Amino acid sequence: MRETNAKPVILLAFANDPAHPLPRLADEHRELCGILRNSDVARLCEVQDLPYATVEQIIEVFQDRRFRHRIAIFHYAGHANGFQLLLESPEGKTKLAHAGGLAAFLGQQRGLQLVFLNGCSTEQQVQGLLHNKVPAVIATSQAIDDAVAADFAALFYKGLGNGDNIREAYEEAAAAVRTQRGDDVRHLYMEGAGHDDRWPWQLYPQDYDEARAWRLSEAADDLSTPPKKPLLERWQTWVGLIGGILAIILGLTELRDKYFSANPPSHEEIATTPLGGWVKNSDGEFLANAMIIAEGLQRDTTYTDSFGGFYFAEIPGKINERVRIYIYQQGRLLHNEYVTLPGPAKLVLEE
Repeated sequence: MRETNAKPVILLAFANDPAHPLPRLADEHRELCGILRNSDVARLCEVQDLPYATVEQIIEVFQDRRFRHRIAIFHYAGHANGFQLLLESPEGKTKLAHAGGLAAFLGQQRGLQLVFLNGCSTEQQVQGLLHNKVPAVIATSQAIDDAVAADFAALFYKGLGNGDNIREAYEEAAAAVRTQRGDDVRHLYMEGAGHDDRWPWQLYPQDYDEARAWRLSEAADDLSTPPKKPLLERWQTWVGLIGGILAIILGLTELRDKYFSANPPSHEEIATTPLGGWVKNSDGEFLANAMIIAEGLQRDTTYTDSFGGFYFAEIPGKINERVRIYIYQQGRLLHNEYVTLPGPAKLVLEE
């Protein structure tokens, strides 16, 4: 019998390194579990937490029949870099999860909406995840102070539990951290780590509209299973549906043959590459709400977020090719510049 009150699942994975422990990692685990298992939020989702996560445990939870294609968010906290996540092993030692294989595995999970990599310098893993059709990724550009990382994650999940969509929860958490700790991002990085002047976390969605649309509360409703119809009614429905599908297939086949007879297909494939970056004004301040147009994509535009960031999921061109970017605000062209795919494009307006 199918469950009638299935809820989306949030999988929390934590892994520490005994040789270089993160002091606040256990606190982040307790705080996130407390937020998500709060009586109000617990009505919306189910939490599976792995406090000493191994590669095998993560795969096992995703493949468990109880959670199959119900895991909506995968959250990782611990040591990482652009190519690997540091996990634990059954022997109590550390073990690496390689980014390429993990991205391919996560791309097969149909219910997954967000991968949140709350580890050090995970930005380089974003392209692989988006290439494998993960809808949205939150990643870091540098090594983050683990106390700040724990606070940011807690604020993000409080927003989701209160009805925010992914985009709103991200921006609200970022604004709250800046309110608490100031606009100087150097205070957010791990002591002794290199840093730049960007906000350390970035949200990378396949589609900005989808990131604005997905809400935990609505996902819980979508997963609810309606009562089964009587057998005869279901059989009649399936017969009608199959007949309609066959008619559509025959019609589309005829249209396809007519189209290709008049328009022989080209065998040349057009390569596409994602592009992300940020924009600053001449005073060095991040420029929000600016319209960004990529040459060759005049019909597809995007806008900078409150931290000046922008992202295109697909730009015609290969890695290391150059494309011209145009920046508009209030209908006026402010700047144009060639950038190299896939970025990050760091655009600064001239005086």
